[in-house]
Amino acid sequence: MQTIGLRENINDLKLKIYPNPSNETITISAPINHDDLHFILLDMFGNEILTSEKFNINVRNLKNGIYVIKGINTKNNEVIVTKFIKN
Repeated sequence: MQTIGLRENINDLKLKIYPNPSNETITISAPINHDDLHFILLDMFGNEILTSEKFNINVRNLKNGIYVIKGINTKNNEVIVTKFIKN
């Protein structure tokens, strides 16, 4: 029996944010083709703060706190989520 649509190693789906925490600029590393990915930055209440196709995002003007970054694959709508801290 074969399972369709699941990745064998869920760790392959992680976004990496550095530096984390940050007060200037964050860099995002992703396990999928960068041309097919865009990002949505959310506060902890789920409010959309910004969208970006860049892998370096200036967070200098954000309030201190915890934020969520959703990486969305534009080809298959796969979503990868991670958090970062603005200090």
